[in-house]
Amino acid sequence: MHTEPIVIDRVAGPVVVDVSVWKNTVLVGGIPQRGRRGVVQLPAVGGGWLRAKLKQANLFDPYPVIEVDGVKHRTGPETPTRSGSWVCCRSS
Repeated sequence: MHTEPIVIDRVAGPVVVDVSVWKNTVLVGGIPQRGRRGVVQLPAVGGGWLRAKLKQANLFDPYPVIEVDGVKHRTGPETPTRSGSWVCCRSS
C-alpha cells in the first residue's frame, strides 16, 4: 500500500511510503531511499541529505510517521479514536 504524497520542507520532492508487512520503503520523487532500522537519508533541496526517522505502522495506527529535523509528519489521515472507556470481553 502506498501512502498519499506529502510535501516536507527541505526535502527534494514529494515523500511516499510503501507500507508492507515486513518492510516499509520511503520514496522521494518515486525513487526509493536507503536506510537501516527506521532511519533513512532523504535528498535535500539544494543538495545534501537529511536524516529522517520512520516510525512503523501498527495495529492501532496503520500509517507510519516520518520525523525530519524533529518535526513529525503523518503519512495518512488521523486514526479515529473512540471517546469514553473501552471494555473488551466483559460479561454482564
